[in-house]
Amino acid sequence: MALCLKKRLPENNFYTEFNNTIRSFKTLLCFGLSQSSKKIWSLWGYMYNSPKKSHAERILLQTVESFFSENPAEAIKQYTLAIYISFSPCSKCCDSLIDFMRLHNRIHLDVRISKLYFPQNSLNQEGLKRLRLSGVSLRMMDRDDFSECFYLFVNQQKLFIPWCDLENETKKYSAALCYILNQVLVLEICYSHTYFFLGQWESSSKLGESR
Repeated sequence: MALCLKKRLPENNFYTEFNNTIRSFKTLLCFGLSQSSKKIWSLWGYMYNSPKKSHAERILLQTVESFFSENPAEAIKQYTLAIYISFSPCSKCCDSLIDFMRLHNRIHLDVRISKLYFPQNSLNQEGLKRLRLSGVSLRMMDRDDFSECFYLFVNQQKLFIPWCDLENETKKYSAALCYILNQVLVLEICYSHTYFFLGQWESSSKLGESR
């Protein structure tokens, strides 16, 4: 099933898709839509991409659009849309998110990413830049983010169990995203790990998916 609303994500699915050290062939997206002044979600759930049909981001936008169409009074309120996604959006999905933000400028979009989707691709790089410039909060997931995602969408009665090399991969991906977004590389993490993006990507660039 591509879309599940107000249902918990199976634990095995979480660890399989969000693990930033292993190869995956699909995108898993968890989301929560809430009024900015409230902590309770108005809409939440998770979804997978439908290979060669719809990317997970587009399924999400259609879902949120349907929510506002069915609840027109909600469309004028300030909202935050929190996204936890296993792969960063491709160039076309970045543009779809930007168009959505322009249409619904009362929504703040917070995107947290486990792995970068073909970061060597210049179109994907430019898409991420445009997304950031549009005002979207964009960052790689660290241990706290994975733990939070597990708590919110999987199981609130169990503790998140980090996998081996989680933090190292987070640093590498963060450095790569930092490079892509042309941020000032003054942090030690960026200087010490930029090689991952520039010259040593081969071993991990194979973390691909079927879009």
